[in-house]
Order: sequence, then C-alpha cells, then structure tokens
Amino acid sequence: MDDNINIVICDDDEIDADRIAELCGKSEILSKYNVNISQYHSGEDLCNAKEVYNLIFLDIKLDNMDGIAIRDHLRISQPDALIAYATGYSEYATRAYGRNVIDYIMKPITLDKVDEVIHTLMLERSINKDINIISNGNIVNIKSLDIIYIKAEHVYSVVIMRDSKYLVRRTMNEWEQELSVYGFVRVGKSYIVNFRYVSCIDSSVHFINGECIPVSRLKVRSIKEKYNEYAVRFSRYM
Repeated sequence: MDDNINIVICDDDEIDADRIAELCGKSEILSKYNVNISQYHSGEDLCNAKEVYNLIFLDIKLDNMDGIAIRDHLRISQPDALIAYATGYSEYATRAYGRNVIDYIMKPITLDKVDEVIHTLMLERSINKDINIISNGNIVNIKSLDIIYIKAEHVYSVVIMRDSKYLVRRTMNEWEQELSVYGFVRVGKSYIVNFRYVSCIDSSVHFINGECIPVSRLKVRSIKEKYNEYAVRFSRYM
C-alpha cells in the first residue's frame, strides 16, 4: 500500500481551514504515513487542481461555488478522492451525500471527528485489491477499483479499466469468485460490473463514463436489489 497520503482542505474561511489542517497533523493514524496537506479557499481552484488527492475536506457553502456542485465536478477530476464535508450548515446534509462522500461533520471540528474520517479513508485503501493478469504475454498489475466492467469474449475476457483495457485468458466464473466481495456483480452470462461506476439501472446498466451494457428483463429486478445492497455496504462509493 502507498505510504503517501494527499489531503486537501477547501474552505473560504482560512481560520477553519487552518484548524482542520492542525487536527490532521495531530492524528495518530496519519503519523505512520507521509502526509501532504494543501488548502484552497475557492471551489473553482480545487476543481482546476492538477494534484491527485486521497481525501478532501470540503465546506458546503463557499463564496463562488456550493459544495454540491464541487462534489459533482470532482467525480470527474478526482474520481478516487474521498470527500468529507466540514460545515456549519446542517440543512444540506441530505443533498450532500453521494458517490465517495464519507462524512458530513459540523463545525467546530474536533480531533475525534477528523480521526473518524481518516479511519474510513484507511478502510477504503484496504479494499483496493491488487490483481496480476497476463495480457499479450506480459504480467500486468491492476487495481480492482480501476475496473469498470469485464466482458466475456470466447475463451477470453476483456477487462475494461478507467483508462485502458486488457484481453485476458480467464473465465467469468474465476473473475466472479475473485471480485464478488469488492462490489462486483455478474449481470448476465457475458458481463461482470463494478457497481462503483454505475450511475443507474433500467433495461441496461449505465456507467458514469457514458457507457451502458444490456441486461435481461428477467434479471433487472434482482440486479437492482443487489445494487441497493451494495449501496448499504459500500455507501461511501455511491
């Protein structure tokens, strides 16, 4: 597991941002890692950031953008980052939760609350399975969280990743057995999907990157039920 953790705090109140940074510095959980803490005081600056972050402490209400719009933008620009809202506005809590949002904590922020957020971050890092595959004669290491879906193709399977794809001689049954505990579900004879990247399910499974794959009408109900179960177990990814 990578020992580097990048944290960013986005709050237009510099005193509050400094307070969160100070508490992160006091966290015993983080003391075992190489931690880099950055700050932005504008939502637009955060959305345009080139640095890749593991954890984002985000105010819900900033001068130039609200935290809901920032969250939606970060799904594209920071797809792996976890978001913890740190705010003084309780009325936005219901709308704020979504994919990769792990907490909604009220100011003033305490060390206990920061540690809860950090603990969730560590749990997330622990379930990203390393998988070695052989593709085109080369051994390639991939991460389970980067797989969008897997498609059967004769005696092979095609692994569709966020930024690449691999042709692998491995059966769908083997993939299903290995990945089922990580939020992957077989939606038909030829497809295994990672619910992490699913935006909605109707007669097809729709992914957040715009792709979709067909689902048998007879299977739609059971797949939706599995998706709801996943949402309970892995709510921080939704």
